[in-house]
Amino acid sequence: MRKTMLAAFIVVASVLTVPAFAQDAAKTASTDAAAPAAAMQQDAANTADHAATKADTVVEHSSHKAKHAAHKSAAAAHKSAAEAHKSAADAHEAAAAAHESAAATGGN
Repeated sequence: MRKTMLAAFIVVASVLTVPAFAQDAAKTASTDAAAPAAAMQQDAANTADHAATKADTVVEHSSHKAKHAAHKSAAAAHKSAAEAHKSAADAHEAAAAAHESAAATGGN
């Protein structure tokens, strides 16, 4: 986003300096030339604003996708840990049952 804003600023600054140089180069230019220059400035400002808005939208969308992916992987890790815990509990229960069975038969 910073690069986009910097690029937009450079474009707008460049467009804004064009009339200043034009005035220095041709002091006798008529005021009719100011209208197209103002229109160009407005177009450049609108273009820069649109580019910045589009960049913000892209950043928000990418951020949302990354957040969703992180939540999805966290849920998968939680599910995997729960399954491992259940397997360990089942193994512990089986070992306890085997131990009780061995104790009931006298250790054979």
